[in-house]
Amino acid sequence: MHQVRKTGRLAILLASAALAGCASPDHAQPGPGSGPPSTGGSGPTATGGSPTGGESGASTGGAGGSSSGGSDAGTTSNGSDASSTGAGIGAPDAGTAADAATSSGVGGPANPAAGIFPIPPGLTKIFDGTTLAGWDGDSKWSVNTMDAAIQGHTGGFNLLNTKMNYGDFRLILTERMVLTGPSTNHLGECFWGAPYAAGNFKFGSCIVFIAPHGSLWDYGGGGNVFMGMGAGVKTDWQQIEILVIASTGQILAAVNGVATTNYTRAAKGRGKMAPIGLQSHPDHAGDTPGLIEYKDIYVESPPKSMTLLTVKH
Repeated sequence: MHQVRKTGRLAILLASAALAGCASPDHAQPGPGSGPPSTGGSGPTATGGSPTGGESGASTGGAGGSSSGGSDAGTTSNGSDASSTGAGIGAPDAGTAADAATSSGVGGPANPAAGIFPIPPGLTKIFDGTTLAGWDGDSKWSVNTMDAAIQGHTGGFNLLNTKMNYGDFRLILTERMVLTGPSTNHLGECFWGAPYAAGNFKFGSCIVFIAPHGSLWDYGGGGNVFMGMGAGVKTDWQQIEILVIASTGQILAAVNGVATTNYTRAAKGRGKMAPIGLQSHPDHAGDTPGLIEYKDIYVESPPKSMTLLTVKH
């Protein structure tokens, strides 16, 4: 520091000049607006959801790391749950992510139009998005890796079954029909049928849940046993939650966050351990043949509560 011994106004002026002269280029102060270095893009990049039908998870992330938001960007990518964008941080594969977990990653916003819905924590993923490992079906079934979805053809009368049996469970998945013309056909989920046997894709005595209305068809007797009141379009992506208890026959369900189904099966043959089956239903007269897709399939068995987790309050 320069020593300044003058007094009065002259001393103040000289002192100011001396302080200005002490500034070294090695210790230059930042100019206006420069501030500390930005940390906005240093966080990990999270994937927001598997792109569907040519709709891509476009990045919408801001400060603190970017996240792909599943917007309708019209571009395609692999779309599998093991893939990621940007920094290459993959999504967890067992439903153990944070509360904000979405259909194919952590932290991305929901985008129902693109088939991206929030997944409650604590569930186990039973479809890996790229293969049919853990599933058993005939040649009508394959995987659409662009949608990260199991894909089947209408016109059959068979199931794609899990290789595990379930009695009490919560099932959450996303589904849609892909049709180019008019159709009265539908898709659905089958449970409480015959125990798993390799190569057996029949319905047996199962109950089938049918969205978007949330109706139930009982192949064990009674046929159309429950008429749901849900709304929606079956060619749109829709999130399904089914919650069942075999010992009591209780069945609760929701479609797109709206409770649609509350039914208790009669005591006779209420529920039993059986695979969860994805339905391929025959086309009706006048139907345009098409495709069915199921993705983001999670199970909690046994369920920790009898509360539907996807219902919007």
